Amino acid sequence: VHEDWPHWVPDDVRGAYAAQGAARPWRHQVVAADAAHAGDHVFVATGTASGKSLAYIVPIVDHVLRQPKVPGVKAIIVYPMNALANSQRGEHEKFLVNGDGVGREPVTFARYTGQERGEGRDRILANPPDILLTNYKMLDFLLMRPQDQPLWRFNEPDVLQYLVLDELHTYDGAQGADVACLIRRLKERLSIPRGTLCVVGTSATMDNRAAEVGAEGLEDETVDAKETATDRLARFAGTLFEEEITAEAVIAEDRLRGRGSSADPVGVRHCDWGSVVGRTASDRHDHTSCRAQTLAIFHGVCELFRPCVVG
Repeated sequence: VHEDWPHWVPDDVRGAYAAQGAARPWRHQVVAADAAHAGDHVFVATGTASGKSLAYIVPIVDHVLRQPKVPGVKAIIVYPMNALANSQRGEHEKFLVNGDGVGREPVTFARYTGQERGEGRDRILANPPDILLTNYKMLDFLLMRPQDQPLWRFNEPDVLQYLVLDELHTYDGAQGADVACLIRRLKERLSIPRGTLCVVGTSATMDNRAAEVGAEGLEDETVDAKETATDRLARFAGTLFEEEITAEAVIAEDRLRGRGSSADPVGVRHCDWGSVVGRTASDRHDHTSCRAQTLAIFHGVCELFRPCVVG
């Protein structure tokens, strides 16, 4: 479901997205962006290619544009793989560079992932970007290595406002412990009090079937049985970021469901597949009907196989 842009989104930002074919954002993008703009913690748990990055990059850009003369790193976006950082750098260039040209950007960003050498690295240290794209290992180096300390010379306690972890589900086990310690060192190094940094996480890997089962009622009255996937994600994120995070911070997608029970939402388990496929073929002239039937079949098959593909 599409929504109108929030009133605070600058016209230049709207125009940049419209030029790329995104004239109106999706509802989950608006809800998440509004929350991040207000400084609230946000965790976007929607499907692959659902536009999760828009939910945090738009409020970050708005924040930077509102204080153009304040130097220093205002947002850090951490990716688990350099390939993701490289891909996102290309996307950011479409919106932050191409409109004004190199050297005249109202919002600056830089990738610092260990791939930079010589002049490229020196340029970043000499002119700290508004938005830093990095990985957790390089961020660790940036906090410790003496030669990298110029990056933080403008960062008073209130300059860094956003910390984003992409693919949040990858930070579990030993790696999760490392990142949790890294976040605490970052706050200590930049003298950021707890509760003043807006933390954002994204993940396409979160199954919320527990919430649906809970709505139908469970015989097991234990706390674990009542805890939904949203609750678990909020608890995990609170530990990782060392912040107070509630389940309301988790933004999920609105799933399109057809007719049927909660256990068989589109009636797919008892469907007369021959008649459905035949009807779909015969109604191809009716685009709306064909599309609705195709979506119903797709979502029904997804429901059948979810227990097999979701761990």
